[in-house]
Amino acid sequence: MEEIIDIAIEEVSSKWIINHQNMIIKYANRNVEFSDYLLMQTTHNYVRTLEKNFKKNLEDKRKSKPLYLEEELVEELGYSIKDIKSPRFSELVYKVLKNKKNEIMNIIKNRNYNSAPSFSMTVRNNKKISFNGIDLEKGVQVVIPKIRDFDPNFIKDIKEKVSQLDNKLIKYPRARLPYETDEEYENYLKDFYDGGSSKK
Repeated sequence: MEEIIDIAIEEVSSKWIINHQNMIIKYANRNVEFSDYLLMQTTHNYVRTLEKNFKKNLEDKRKSKPLYLEEELVEELGYSIKDIKSPRFSELVYKVLKNKKNEIMNIIKNRNYNSAPSFSMTVRNNKKISFNGIDLEKGVQVVIPKIRDFDPNFIKDIKEKVSQLDNKLIKYPRARLPYETDEEYENYLKDFYDGGSSKK
């Protein structure tokens, strides 16, 4: 059942993002298109991942070489912690993603994250960092819980998709859906036990 729920969330959220990419929402006290909001959140998540990977990389190198200098890793990767924490770095990433917006939306539409092409960005010393389909998928996953704030029918659509994917008679209540509130799940359980196991 958990696998069915995951598939339902992926299908419904991907379709929602494509259909509402030009929807105007309020973010950081200004009006932005949902697609831009997605790219902003994806940029933020990607930069955090780079920072986490840098720190882990430095830690691993110092295990085998205690006197390994942070500057050596900066030289190897082409960026420092200070670099990636700067607004200019995030602007660079966002600009690259914005220029690839159509390709990104096609990846989301087809849900082909694993086979999606990488987008390269030039950093220090002409080194390059790449943004791939998995990075995009992680960005989408960050945004999904927020969709219900913009569309109150989002959870209902997921529930309907779960029912479509699972046409077998349910003998036991399903697990709680991600992003489902306590009240929503309690109402589902009440309907399930009041109405019999055929209820979704």
